[in-house]
Amino acid sequence: TWIGHTAYTKAATFSADGSSVVSVGDDRVLRCWDATTGRCVASVAVPGTSAVDVVLALDGASAHIAFEGGESATVQLPRYVRSTLAATVATAPATTTEGG
Repeated sequence: TWIGHTAYTKAATFSADGSSVVSVGDDRVLRCWDATTGRCVASVAVPGTSAVDVVLALDGASAHIAFEGGESATVQLPRYVRSTLAATVATAPATTTEGG
């Protein structure tokens, strides 16, 4: 069990290599997790109402959060989290889409 959020968790997303997770929810806190241990490694207060979705920036420097009611915000992640997430994006295999 991952302990950290104090209210319902509404959304989570993995880093490109699956080693990290960011989550948001009704407590208005973005939490960064080590996916292997389940340990919360950072938390950032977010503006707005209840969050409903979260997406990581490709460079790992920020997360974009959508809130109930259609509002959204971009939150800068702590420097030590950014470097970890940026490294996972840089080492992720490239994917291609073939049209038909």
